[in-house]
Amino acid sequence: MNATREIYIRWLIRSDLSRVLEIERDCFDNPWDADDFNACLRQRNCIGQVAEIRSVPGGLPDRVLGFMIYELEKETIRVRNFAVDSQARRTGVGTALVGRLFRKLGRFGEVRRSRIAVILRESNLDAQSFYRHFGFKAVKVLRAFYQDTGEDGYELVYRSN
Repeated sequence: MNATREIYIRWLIRSDLSRVLEIERDCFDNPWDADDFNACLRQRNCIGQVAEIRSVPGGLPDRVLGFMIYELEKETIRVRNFAVDSQARRTGVGTALVGRLFRKLGRFGEVRRSRIAVILRESNLDAQSFYRHFGFKAVKVLRAFYQDTGEDGYELVYRSN
């Protein structure tokens, strides 16, 4: 990544949805639609964040290049959706998003979250490799998990401690 560019992560807002949907359609054969995003984000513990690149440090963002949707459970942060614009891969955007998840592990009031979990399609080898790079381990095969294709899902988990 160019030294003059910085990655900035912030909360997903309504005006980001069209760009998030564009990335989603570019990245997945069976993308979520606006209703899927809205239904997920309406849930009490579901959070959306976006990653932007700023060409000028401290300046205005150029554009959203990645996003993640995750749910806060009692002991686990569960990634529901995660994507980086195909033109922005291997630039640190995905790493910055995962880094934000890692910083959320630990003690929050009385809650101790020690795991990050994600379910991936068996065919999504790039994502499997990406998460394994950060220490995620496959813990479960979910047979015929994806209803649209009947494809198996793999649950990958990162455990702190």
